[in-house]
Amino acid sequence: MTEPSFHWPHGFEPRSARLYLRNSRLIRAAPESIWSWLVRAPRWHSWFPNATNVEILDGGTELTMGTHFRWTQTGITLDSTVREYVAHRRLAWYASSPFIKAYHAWDMSPQADGVLVVTDETQRGVLPMLMGRILKPRMLSIHERWLEGLEEQATTGCAP
Repeated sequence: MTEPSFHWPHGFEPRSARLYLRNSRLIRAAPESIWSWLVRAPRWHSWFPNATNVEILDGGTELTMGTHFRWTQTGITLDSTVREYVAHRRLAWYASSPFIKAYHAWDMSPQADGVLVVTDETQRGVLPMLMGRILKPRMLSIHERWLEGLEEQATTGCAP
């Protein structure tokens, strides 16, 4: 199995970030199905309650390369821009607020018995600096719920 090699922006590499998180899950669904739920960000709240008020500011209903979107996660409003986009394989965005700067990346790798979905996130800023030890287990749990929700949706087929 090959480890994902995300294209981390300068300063957001896992070794230099204040906070680094990795979660993964083998999802027994077609890559197209998983991808369809992941890129339809305005629908995230229906299966991942931590993501609310998702608005694609460029118009449209799906994330694609360069998409600018705003959303709230766990009470923090984030301005985000998609920086990596390889259909059915890789999606990543930069997110910022006055308290945090983050890079969140997703990798999908087909396996014999499903698709290994890996989600990595690095964070910088005052919030991870002051509360990183408290945030890390909480964020790992949140990302695990995100993967669980993605799996539940993807096994039903592609997003409408």
